[in-house]
Amino acid sequence: MKTFAYLIHPTSQEQLKDFFKTPNIIPAFFAKIILRNIAPFKVFRIHDVRSIQDRGVSGYFIALPMVLSQEENDNIFIMDKILAAIGIAEKLGVNLLGLGGCASLYSDKGFTAIRTAKIPITSGSVFNAWTVYEAIFRIAKAKGLDLKKSKLAIIGAASAIGSLSARKFSECVGRLVINTNSDARIKLEALREQIMHLGQAEVEIETDFTLAVHNADIVIFTDDIPRVSLDIRDLKPQAIACDASIGKTIFNRRTERGDVTFINAGLIKMPFQAKFYVNTGLPEKIIPAALAETILLSLEEKFVSYSQGANVNLDKMEEIADIAARHGFEVWVPEAPLL
Repeated sequence: MKTFAYLIHPTSQEQLKDFFKTPNIIPAFFAKIILRNIAPFKVFRIHDVRSIQDRGVSGYFIALPMVLSQEENDNIFIMDKILAAIGIAEKLGVNLLGLGGCASLYSDKGFTAIRTAKIPITSGSVFNAWTVYEAIFRIAKAKGLDLKKSKLAIIGAASAIGSLSARKFSECVGRLVINTNSDARIKLEALREQIMHLGQAEVEIETDFTLAVHNADIVIFTDDIPRVSLDIRDLKPQAIACDASIGKTIFNRRTERGDVTFINAGLIKMPFQAKFYVNTGLPEKIIPAALAETILLSLEEKFVSYSQGANVNLDKMEEIADIAARHGFEVWVPEAPLL
């Protein structure tokens, strides 16, 4: 049976303690310091994940014992950890490694570094972007919102998920605002040129976070959320806020605006329950899209570096959606379930 590996990590200090079962008497910040100095390691073997095609795969979880968040600035340190995890996956003899959420936290130079790996590596950004697209499409339909007459803002559009979302939504929205920090403006200029060349939506670049979300009917928050405190009051009344970030900071503040529809993007429902032996905090059968992408590619024996970098071919979104449907994996959107 073909095997895969998937890199897992906590996204907060509190989750770090729960994830690695550190004693409660140890402060979260101290546990973080201790675990930063521990090398990645294999956690569990995942046995026989099955699809409706009666195909199965197995794999491993490889733990990165540190909190990866936008507060982590040391790209060299992060890359050293990731490269060490890749080495473990290679020794395990797996056919594919999924990087999960940590893929968004290193620079473009990181992609050059991991190309030296002996196994294919995928970040999961393609399937993550598809969950954003399908979730918003279903919510808009449920709310009776005409996307062609809507303004959509993407916060962190220079990221892989942001770029894919911008290009995909340019086909169906009336006005598109792409946002990132000023350092990545050149990337947004290139992205706008791509979209304008397609002759689709009106596109504008806005580096000011507050102005970007102003009067937007739909706002997508990707892994590249700026280091500013969002005033939830800046969101338009009755807006749709889709959180595709690592820490889900926007979704976790959903109680502050009862009129806004908050979407927790990036979640997939499997056809059958699998024992992962890791507390993900998610309901039964629900897994992150990045993990689902790794599993689906393994089920298809499509052992290629599928999602890498921000300029991924847009056709891959439709392809991974077709693969998911073939194996019975569904985008999980409780606010707008499939009929």
